[in-house]
Amino acid sequence: MEENFVREKGKISASIMCSGFDQVMDYVHEFERNNIEFLHVDVMDGTFVPNLAYGPDFVKRLRKKTDITLDCHLMVDRAEDKLDWFDFQPGEHVSLHYEGTCHIQKCLDYLAKKGVKPVIAINPGTPVSYTHLRPTRRSYISYA
Repeated sequence: MEENFVREKGKISASIMCSGFDQVMDYVHEFERNNIEFLHVDVMDGTFVPNLAYGPDFVKRLRKKTDITLDCHLMVDRAEDKLDWFDFQPGEHVSLHYEGTCHIQKCLDYLAKKGVKPVIAINPGTPVSYTHLRPTRRSYISYA
């Protein structure tokens, strides 16, 4: 018996993490020329992870400079207190670390109500079974 599989086109989310601040727009323009679907932005608060990288002002300014949909990975503590800082837009993807908030379901629901595609991110040491939350409220799980 032959099985029917639904095949969907894969999507590429290119990261600007390794570009220098003076090169960000050069990278973004190159991504635009190559039809990259998502622009991955790593946001780090210096607490959840030891590094600091990009913040709400950068995300807001970047959004104004490109039509590429943003894919924001929030590596922050207490995400529930910071979600409004970014003014996330419908269709954008936002990854929240399970380990960074004790209110993960509340955060996912909040993002979904705004039309954002909420994503659960988990650290490599966190068992996948911890992501038992309502699956209809997230678009996928990120293992980062």
